[in-house]
Amino acid sequence: HFTVGAGTGEGTAAGADLHEGGVRDWLMQSRRSKKMLDTTYSIANNSYVTRATAKTIAQKNTTQSTPKTQTSAARKLGNKEQRELDSLPNSISALEQEQAAIQRELADGSVYARDPARAAELAKRDTVIEEELHAALTRWEALSSV
Repeated sequence: HFTVGAGTGEGTAAGADLHEGGVRDWLMQSRRSKKMLDTTYSIANNSYVTRATAKTIAQKNTTQSTPKTQTSAARKLGNKEQRELDSLPNSISALEQEQAAIQRELADGSVYARDPARAAELAKRDTVIEEELHAALTRWEALSSV
């Protein structure tokens, strides 16, 4: 049988929702729905936990990692790291210039017709340069923030 209860009114003309079963079924389903909304999946624990527990775990994790970031921020660069930081702008510039030259040659399009092997080689080198640039910029950012 169906019971009529007050609800959101979506899909009904009189603002009532239809629920299969009786009032007890509706109350039990409401409790289940509320419990599901208050529960989240914790990857760290590989289980379902309440949102309050998940928030507590997240707060513990951030307070545990805070001292590590404070100590790393207080350290100075060593000589080797300082030399690496000083050389990175030149390395990045050289990579960017080489990449620009390769991209100009590939953009012409005629290289594909006259020497497909060279075009493939240039495209491969362009990809490698992109990865090297990303690594160099990431390293530069890391060293600059110390």
